[in-house]
Amino acid sequence: MAAQLRWLALVLTGTVALVALPLGVWLTWVLVGRINPLAFGWSLPMAVYPGFWLEMLVLCLAIGLAIATLMRRQLHGVAAVPAMANVAGGGER
Repeated sequence: MAAQLRWLALVLTGTVALVALPLGVWLTWVLVGRINPLAFGWSLPMAVYPGFWLEMLVLCLAIGLAIATLMRRQLHGVAAVPAMANVAGGGER
């Protein structure tokens, strides 16, 4: 189950990173490159650095591993809960 949790956390964070990074760069380009010159008369230089994208992807996957580790630790710490609440208390009152 721990391996499945690790795989699920990595796939989820990797997918989010692959969707969010290009979307964020596109939104930044629209705001800084298109809207700011029209609204305020200035813009900032936009350069895309593939190394930075790779760093962000690796960081997202590291966060996924950390989430999987925390989930595994939490699952191993769960105590067995009695099936019925009145069994633990000694019966009905």
